[in-house]
Amino acid sequence: MKFLIFGLILLLGFTLSIVARYKEGYRKPLIVAYIAIAIAYVAWRITHTIPTEGAWNIGFGIAFLILEIVAILQTIGFGILFWKPAAHRRGPAIDSDSAPSVDVYIATYNEPVDILEATIVAATQLDYPADRYQIYVCDDGDRPHIRDLATKWNVGYIRRDDHVGAKAGNLNNAMTQTDGEFIVTMDADMVLKPKFLRHTVGHFQDESVAFVQVPQAFHNEDVFQNNLFGEHTMRNDQDFFMRFIEPQRDLHNAAIYIGSGAIFRRSALDEIGGFVTDVITEDMATGLVLQNAGWKAVYVNEVLATGLAAETYADLLKQRIRWARGNIQVAKKYGATKLRNLNLTQKWLLYDSVHFWFFGVYRLAFLFLPMLVLATGVQLLRGALVNFLLLWSAQFLFSRFVYDAVTKGRFKTVWTSVYEFAQAPQISMAVLQELFFGNNIGFQVTDKGRETGKARFAWEKAWPQVILFVLSIVTISYCAVQIYRVGWVFFLPVAIPLAWLVYNTICLVGALASAVDQPRYRHRLANYQASGHLHLSGAQWPVQVEALHTEKICFSLPASRFKQADLNGEATIVFGDFDPISLTFEYAEIAEGTAFVFAYYQDLSKENYSRLVTLLNHVNTLRFQNRPNPHRIGMWDATIGLFVRALTRPDRIMGRSRRELVEIAVR
Repeated sequence: MKFLIFGLILLLGFTLSIVARYKEGYRKPLIVAYIAIAIAYVAWRITHTIPTEGAWNIGFGIAFLILEIVAILQTIGFGILFWKPAAHRRGPAIDSDSAPSVDVYIATYNEPVDILEATIVAATQLDYPADRYQIYVCDDGDRPHIRDLATKWNVGYIRRDDHVGAKAGNLNNAMTQTDGEFIVTMDADMVLKPKFLRHTVGHFQDESVAFVQVPQAFHNEDVFQNNLFGEHTMRNDQDFFMRFIEPQRDLHNAAIYIGSGAIFRRSALDEIGGFVTDVITEDMATGLVLQNAGWKAVYVNEVLATGLAAETYADLLKQRIRWARGNIQVAKKYGATKLRNLNLTQKWLLYDSVHFWFFGVYRLAFLFLPMLVLATGVQLLRGALVNFLLLWSAQFLFSRFVYDAVTKGRFKTVWTSVYEFAQAPQISMAVLQELFFGNNIGFQVTDKGRETGKARFAWEKAWPQVILFVLSIVTISYCAVQIYRVGWVFFLPVAIPLAWLVYNTICLVGALASAVDQPRYRHRLANYQASGHLHLSGAQWPVQVEALHTEKICFSLPASRFKQADLNGEATIVFGDFDPISLTFEYAEIAEGTAFVFAYYQDLSKENYSRLVTLLNHVNTLRFQNRPNPHRIGMWDATIGLFVRALTRPDRIMGRSRRELVEIAVR
């Protein structure tokens, strides 16, 4: 009978989950059902499963229960956050004749010129009255060539004598030298879409709005997409927060300022003394202080700017460690004393954000517990295992149903395990250090525009994952030997922790694969099809443009014609609305009778460069509109299957050809 009841409950949950994908009102009964099942499960665990004999059994049994309760509370909080679906924010239209004045701050420190230049040019192309906004390059690196770049594009240049307060201090310094009613903050790699101001400024007609935030989106692959070969099948690992969590927080005036892609009311910033400078996540703190002062935030869930995601495993860890430590700093310096005016929901969401960064601690605990059971025989539970499996499975699967309904099936929760194992040891150490010791770690800029020609395993950063993987394999091997020697009598009592550890080990394989930095080229090209003509040594050749970048181009022509061409001669290409562009050939690849030629632009005019930025921005926008919604790469493909292919086809795993890298829209 209990199996029948179990099956009916799961059928109900699965049905509600599918229906709730398309009719959001059905997520409420699903969430209520999960909460009821979770409460019943916890009550049963407390009263029927905690070991009663042996101090070690009791201690670790209680620890296991506490970890489960924490995970369940997080899921309940998740369900409550998504109780009411967020609506897309649309601000009032702007009258061009009375448009408010806007200062666009592009904060830079050490970014490459080509990255910064594209950001500047895109900012000059905003669909907004030209006399109502000014662009300022806020150079905290005090570089003369950046001053020349600002002069070239006729935008403002601001530097300062000291570098106190890092990025926040840089922005505060700029505020003293400009006077726009509103201020846009942009990182040096963030390219604004033309409609950015049109779709954000209107929200300030509500006099209580302090800032408007848009999602951070990325026009390159993140570390997981690149290293796990999931460019076209995986979503960016920040997408869930940016496109799902932030809009729900916005319902409670708890949207987080994320440092770039935001526009502020100057008077609101003046009221709180400018951008916060005493924590390394100045963005989060600034938004919270404004909300604490009674101001509102607005989150516009629309891709209106794109930038560069961290490009190596080491850079990913550096970035996430800064975020983790910064969250702890905000909680310690502001939470209990300076944010008393936040309402109860805002405070809950603040501490929920901070608590998130303890995922590494929990993930490691859930890894070591099955190892402990298998290696020492410690008992975490008492009672019939079949009852535990049924009740645990019910609450666990319902939690997955809730997640699937909320995300409309666009994300797979199993990927959370891979993402978290890839960061868990390092994030755990950083969080605990900041929590108990508060080491003075300064603001660190995430490097952008890296180029690596071959695959490399990041041993110096991923050695903790290697150790965890070896320990897992040793423990599994020990169990296999015992099962072989003793038989199924040994297997049955350890079946659950053994399956648990096997799952963790598979996820660790994915984490290790994430630490193999695959090749990246700075001049990644964007797919763009257009007919053109190549003028070479007095002859004219019809060609097909295949891909573009702000510094180079790829075009194709029949291999037979290519072999007749004199590549040492003077060459120009004409296509679309572009003026003739002089070229310097780099190399060519021939495939199936077609020659793919790669060339750098020679003395590219400002007009052509500006057209390229416009075109690439448009291509990138289309990419976000047309990208596949769900994760389509399987767990096997990105973990064990990846290593199987590495053994059988190492040429396809350990490095891509440069031709293969002409795929995704970047600068």
